[in-house]
Amino acid sequence: MNIVIYGSGSVHVSLLPAYIQVLHRRLEVDISIVLSTAAHRFVSGEALCTLTARPVHGPIDDVGPLGIPRHVELAEWADLVLVLPATANTLAKLANGFSCDLGAAVVLAASCPVVVAPAMRRSMYEKAAVRRNLATLEADGARVLRPGAYPAVGQRAGGADLGDEGMSPSPSQVLEFIEPLCEQRAAS
Repeated sequence: MNIVIYGSGSVHVSLLPAYIQVLHRRLEVDISIVLSTAAHRFVSGEALCTLTARPVHGPIDDVGPLGIPRHVELAEWADLVLVLPATANTLAKLANGFSCDLGAAVVLAASCPVVVAPAMRRSMYEKAAVRRNLATLEADGARVLRPGAYPAVGQRAGGADLGDEGMSPSPSQVLEFIEPLCEQRAAS
């Protein structure tokens, strides 16, 4: 089972190593990572490469060793595409069909299931524009792992409470959501 994870520019992308470890341990999957430009500020591509034993891609859609555009290569390789974390900006790009970076192009080119896991502050998630984009993605066939009552990411420097808490699924919530999709895909 091959999973492409498209990490976008949220502080939540710093949790990707934990997600990768849980997915490897429980599902025995191969994972390829695509990071947006902003995501590179929050997580080390080298650390992710070490965990996945695969190169980390992005944000530019280059050409693979066989002359195939990287987004096509990754989309054909994937049995599942997981957008984690999905920022409000990423949701807007995907809902409107923009392929302005490698991750968005992979999502558009994928014929496999796409799972979107929004991660943002509650006040952002509740905006009408974000809800419309999620509805559009679902209408287009994406599966949305809705935040619900995800725990807050943490506290600000100095220990101040976040107040309007950031929401992101835990590794176990992601696993619980995608495990049936992986089983269905493996059975087909």
